[in-house]
Amino acid sequence: MNIPSSASVRTLQSQPYSRGPATRLTPDQSRSSETGLLIWKPPQINGESLYNYIESVGWLLNATKYVLLVSVLLCSGSAFAQSADNEPFAIVELGGAAGLSLKDGGSSFGPNLAVEVTPIEKWLELEGGVTPFFGRHSTEWDADLLFKKPWKLSPKVEFMVGVGPEWIHTSGYGMRTNSLGASAALDFMFWPSAKHKFGWYLEPAYDYSFGRGHEQSVGISAGLLIAIP
Repeated sequence: MNIPSSASVRTLQSQPYSRGPATRLTPDQSRSSETGLLIWKPPQINGESLYNYIESVGWLLNATKYVLLVSVLLCSGSAFAQSADNEPFAIVELGGAAGLSLKDGGSSFGPNLAVEVTPIEKWLELEGGVTPFFGRHSTEWDADLLFKKPWKLSPKVEFMVGVGPEWIHTSGYGMRTNSLGASAALDFMFWPSAKHKFGWYLEPAYDYSFGRGHEQSVGISAGLLIAIP
């Protein structure tokens, strides 16, 4: 066995450390100056993007609280007006929606959630709902309260005409706006059973914004009906 001399050891120690072939670093990597090892760096978060995300989440929470508050108030009022038949205490609408702008022809899609109650049997139904519409360059959140006149076409089919106010929050192109509007809708409800436990709905609608530009749009929503006894 050959044992290196002390001079050879000093020579090896004085040579610079070689890191091997050059490695191209990605934006989320850096190299330690002491060990030469790759170190992961957390991605930089754009302040404006983070602010827009937090604002959208906050608006969603506010809109959800608004819908829940309106639903509780409507359900409380309808409890006194409920008849002795098999009509449900409230109806939850859960589905999807699509919209088309009449101004620029842009289309958008999103989920739909609403709660409907009947404070005056055969005369008035109230619906509070929220719908986010996701377009190519913008996102719009709509929260509305519709006053509907119902007609029972058969034990399994109902038809309603409704109008009411609407709150519109739009975020896109680096701008955020809030405006009031009005909504008109035709509501078709179909129940497989006369007990009205589960069914499905189809609701075409027209929206008009009182904000800048007076945006107008048409849309349609459809989905599942869930009766709350």
